[in-house]
Amino acid sequence: TQSTWGTTPHTKMDDLIQSRLVLSAFALVALRSLYSLMKHMRVSRRRQELLSIACQKAAEREALRRRGLPQPVSQDLQRKVLRMNVTELLAALDQGTLTSVDIMRVYCHRASTIGANLDLVAEENYDEALKAAEEADAARARAKQTGEKLGMLHGIPISLKDQIDQRGFDSTCGLAVRCFKPAKEDGLLAQLLRKQGAIFFVRSNVPQCLLLPESMNAIWGTAKNPFCPARTPGGSSGGEAGLIASGCSPLGVGTDIGGSIRIPAHLCGIYGFKPTPTRITSKGIAIPRPREVGGNESIRSTAGPMGRSVDDLWLLLSSLIVPEVAKVDPHTPYIPLQEAEFKSTKKLRIGYYVDDGFFTPAPSCIRAVHQAVNALEAAGHEVVKFDLPRGFHAATIYYALMSADGRMRGLVDALQGESLHSTYDALYRISRVPELLRKPLAALLHALGEKRSSALFTIGGAKSAYEFWQYVSERTLYQREFLSAWTDARLDALIAPGLGLPAWPHSMAKELTPACSYTFLYNLLHYPAGTVPVTTVHADETVYSDNFNDRYTKLAAKVLEGAVGLPVGVQVVSLPFHDEVALRVMKDLEKHISFVNPLLKA
Repeated sequence: TQSTWGTTPHTKMDDLIQSRLVLSAFALVALRSLYSLMKHMRVSRRRQELLSIACQKAAEREALRRRGLPQPVSQDLQRKVLRMNVTELLAALDQGTLTSVDIMRVYCHRASTIGANLDLVAEENYDEALKAAEEADAARARAKQTGEKLGMLHGIPISLKDQIDQRGFDSTCGLAVRCFKPAKEDGLLAQLLRKQGAIFFVRSNVPQCLLLPESMNAIWGTAKNPFCPARTPGGSSGGEAGLIASGCSPLGVGTDIGGSIRIPAHLCGIYGFKPTPTRITSKGIAIPRPREVGGNESIRSTAGPMGRSVDDLWLLLSSLIVPEVAKVDPHTPYIPLQEAEFKSTKKLRIGYYVDDGFFTPAPSCIRAVHQAVNALEAAGHEVVKFDLPRGFHAATIYYALMSADGRMRGLVDALQGESLHSTYDALYRISRVPELLRKPLAALLHALGEKRSSALFTIGGAKSAYEFWQYVSERTLYQREFLSAWTDARLDALIAPGLGLPAWPHSMAKELTPACSYTFLYNLLHYPAGTVPVTTVHADETVYSDNFNDRYTKLAAKVLEGAVGLPVGVQVVSLPFHDEVALRVMKDLEKHISFVNPLLKA
């Protein structure tokens, strides 16, 4: 009896507590599920809202097109204009054999047809540009009477990457959240060009957030390579390169933080130049981040020219590197371009290499380097083989610095709710690997023969402030090591592969960023570098092999299938603030190789 009296109350209380605990647990689970559902619905609504904004922006452009496209122009006029670069067009304007209106009509017509069909175009400004061309012709006629000096680019159409601030237009950087927020005035870079008489007539397509070697976003679509629409023109200045290669623009402005000028130039067979950082102002260039500031100063972006000839690149640089910039932007000191250095005929000692040890170039890319070497020797230069120090190591430093925020937080913040484009998937997966699993997974990949994937897994995560400082130190030590090798070799300039591959099919960039190690290097070093078109892929150059024999090897082999006829270039590099030397060597290559773009036939 005592046992019954002693246990019964205790058991009932225990059951009551257990019941309440179970109910509380169910309530917590229900609340958590409800919270997750509500968060999912909120995220979904935001994504739909931003997608709707992107569609509205694209629809606005289509509505403007329906009001009336530029009038067609004759084949004869197209042929006359297209056979000239900008330097030659300016001469024709001075001689009176062409007018600015003639030139503008040709490029507006081609951009609105060919450029639009290839999705190379962002926003368009044809009506205003044609009016400005009429005014430019009138000003030229007056100048002949008065002797007034005209700007270096007077009456010339210029295309701008959809990142350069231009009065009345968005700088979307491929982001829906930046639509319908037009600049109230030109940024400094656009002001400088407009002061020299340039006429902005079209803005070019870019990738979402500007950090991909392809150009695709929810607003303007997927930019297509004019040599093969099934392939990419590159990125992030891909629309710009495509417009110039297809004769839809004579000259343009891009930006470069990992090859964003040079990659598209290589893939599209045009000339592009990344100057020494701080040689050109960065004011008036949008940054795809919520506060217009990137935060990572270890790798520095710079604007640069893209065009059909080295003389045209020089002309655009001359318009931007002017004394008045330093008064407005004290972080861009005025260092005058040395024309005597650019036009010098002095014999140079030029190095070259064909493999950086991280990504073996395709056969056509290797042949392009040897072809460039032969051309420079024929021009009277001394050309020697250069032993690139630790190229694999340099590539991993670049990836480590660019991924330091972890989980691609900078990009995700910039999206403000928009879906991250699928082309980022591979990099995003690497960035999201839990730190406890990162080293074991990297070790497993290495054991499976995936040395490069293992390296990317190892360095692809978030870094503490201390870890970031260590990688910045590694960058600085590598810069010293590279300079020491350069100095020991007594080089004036260097020839390198333009890229590891020719243009790849759409969406393959998400797996093939290692092929861009050749351009990454000179952003890591902060050296000026330009791309020169050299050749096209031959029929016997569609087989790929390397010593890694990993997943990237298989992907590279797939790229070369059907690649015959695609353009291939080389890079020309010089020491910081010796941009003129690189441009001079580029000019020598242009003269002795004479790459012919078959697309520039009306």
